[in-house]
Amino acid sequence: MTKREPHSVTQPLVVLGHPGHELRIYGWLKHHRPDVWILTDGSGAAAEPRIELSRRVLQSLGLKPGAIFGDHTDRDVYAAILRGDAAFFITIARAITRRLLDAGHTALISDAAEGYNPTHDLCQLVSSAAVARASLESGSSISHHTFLLAGRPEGEPHQRHADDIAVNLDEAEGREKIQTALDYARATDGTLLKEVEETLVRFGPDIFRHERLLSHATGDYGMQFNGRRPFYEEHGERRAQEGHYHEVIRYQQHMMPLVRALSQHALGRD
Repeated sequence: MTKREPHSVTQPLVVLGHPGHELRIYGWLKHHRPDVWILTDGSGAAAEPRIELSRRVLQSLGLKPGAIFGDHTDRDVYAAILRGDAAFFITIARAITRRLLDAGHTALISDAAEGYNPTHDLCQLVSSAAVARASLESGSSISHHTFLLAGRPEGEPHQRHADDIAVNLDEAEGREKIQTALDYARATDGTLLKEVEETLVRFGPDIFRHERLLSHATGDYGMQFNGRRPFYEEHGERRAQEGHYHEVIRYQQHMMPLVRALSQHALGRD
């Protein structure tokens, strides 16, 4: 494996929104063995958790589950968003902050906010708030990198930065990663398998050999979509029309109040 790491990633903490996200950074995890927290159990609308699959993947890499590991269902998170329950997410941010401080972590890696899934976005937003609060309380800077789940794994050219962490797996490691992802997906209800297969078709197998942790994790979520609606809102409307959802998560109505509350928490004003 070749890698380029401008920033030290000693004592990293990884925070993921869903089980299965660890597969995107499988190579980096294998070589760094960080603490890994997963916020939800991945049960989705079907209420079929997949957190134990992730536990087995992490154990195969010599990693132990973190203090938060599938504690919340996807329905819990969606319900908290819809009711505007900022305290729900601030409680998670506080737990991450406390871990960063107590364990002396100098780096945090999380999902990126892409507008694809509100849980992914809140994973970054909660993590960003925790990093800012921990940095404020400790007087030391803690780095925060993110990785893409909906976009190209190595990011588009405009998303890359000199301070990113880039990892390139060799062919054997790439095959191992793909096989692990396929085995994981085949053990689920089929939705994840379709996503893995579509990614292979869309980008080709070599794309799995490239992992990139993006350094610009603290961008302004309020300006991120440039007046466009995020994908999760449009997707939610389609699902509501099909009778799967009773209420749609809205960017302005539901997400932005949580963003503002987490921003106040990050500044120590809550």
